[in-house]
Amino acid sequence: MKFSIRRKNYSKFLLWMLGISIVLILVTICIKNSVNKDNKSKLTNSFDNKVLIIEKHAPEITGPENIPEPEPEPEPVPEPEPVTPQIPPAPVPVIPDENTDIATYVKSLRVIGIGDSIMLGAVGSLQTVFPNGYFDAAVSRQIIHSYDIINYLKSTGQLGDPIIINLGANSYYNDDYKKAVVDLVDGRDVFWLTVTDDYKVNINASLRNLGEQIPNLHIIDWEAISSGHPEYFGADGLHLTGAGQIAYANAIYSALCNFYLQKYPELND
Repeated sequence: MKFSIRRKNYSKFLLWMLGISIVLILVTICIKNSVNKDNKSKLTNSFDNKVLIIEKHAPEITGPENIPEPEPEPEPVPEPEPVTPQIPPAPVPVIPDENTDIATYVKSLRVIGIGDSIMLGAVGSLQTVFPNGYFDAAVSRQIIHSYDIINYLKSTGQLGDPIIINLGANSYYNDDYKKAVVDLVDGRDVFWLTVTDDYKVNINASLRNLGEQIPNLHIIDWEAISSGHPEYFGADGLHLTGAGQIAYANAIYSALCNFYLQKYPELND
């Protein structure tokens, strides 16, 4: 009987302890949830406050009014306009009277002409002015081609005096090639014409300089003589019209007359 009572009391005690444990667990859960909720609320409020702070100060950090203006690019410096080299003035061609001694002398000369298509176009006018002359001209001829012509005329005894050279419009050769031409004529006087397409070949300044250095090399400045006379040229500004052929032949004739008048003053009558 005593055992039964004790057993019954023990069972009640266990149930009571179980109940208390359940209540404690529930209380603990409630307290924990309350704390988490409070912490979550604090975190949310803190985050919201930070967002507000960022939004409040964002214009100061990233606002367009605080972005520095890009420095203006410097204005481009205009390139200087190309300067066209001045063509030195040519002496005014002097055509002697037909009845003067100088006219008779120059027209009787055994003039030798070696040239390219520019001279080729004027051969008829040249032959009229210099009936005793010999003119060898061809299309696209270059300075180096004159060597064989001069050597052939020398070997056959046909190389007269003076020599007229009109080469250089088709290609550029350095001064050594030009000097070689003058050396080949054995002291005869060489009259070399400048070209009107010098912007392509850049030879005229070289010819003028050589003319000051070599005693028997004389420059006929066809570029300067023909400047301002578009009627002398075809569309390319290089090859000669009928008027240009006559002016070309007269330029050579007057250059020879002026030269020989200085060399032989007695021919002035």
